[in-house]
Amino acid sequence: MDTKIKLTSQLKNKDFSIICNNCLGGYIYQYYNIEYRTPTLGLFFLSKDYIKFLENIKFYISGKLEFITVKESIYYDNFKAFEEEINFPIARLEDVEIFFMHYKNKEEVIDKWYRRLNKINWNNLIVIMAENETCDYEVIRKFDSLPFTKKICFTKDEYLDIKSSCCIEEMNKSGAQWTVELITNHFNITNFINN
Repeated sequence: MDTKIKLTSQLKNKDFSIICNNCLGGYIYQYYNIEYRTPTLGLFFLSKDYIKFLENIKFYISGKLEFITVKESIYYDNFKAFEEEINFPIARLEDVEIFFMHYKNKEEVIDKWYRRLNKINWNNLIVIMAENETCDYEVIRKFDSLPFTKKICFTKDEYLDIKSSCCIEEMNKSGAQWTVELITNHFNITNFINN
């Protein structure tokens, strides 16, 4: 049996929407070979903006994307050294910035973002945060306190007091990337989605 078919057949729940701060959400849909039902694919949020976005998600989701240059970003100082490498669209939703890293241009962003907004299943949201270099304990603690039924925070270190965290210690290695295969060594994603 084809691995993708086998994985998909293990999923009882296939009509879910993953909200994620980076590409990991998209990788999960690809892993199970199922339709994307979220606009948060191929992009990233800096962690404080992601928390702000989640705290008032329906307000932000209903907003209009406003495209900006890297110099107009409130995080420009963080990116100044890499400015020439940032050749992808950046947009604001009110006061939250989204970096559309895997998009060619703003037309592609507009097409995919607004089309996928209509596919969100608000009754079956899976909220994921993958720790990045802009995360700290306070951000992880705020994520843990958000009122989503199904949420998980993949972290590089163990946080025993954070109920929604799952430590993926390999992410502490230099150059490590968040992948579904790596996470499944520590966490049963299929059971999490199904239950």
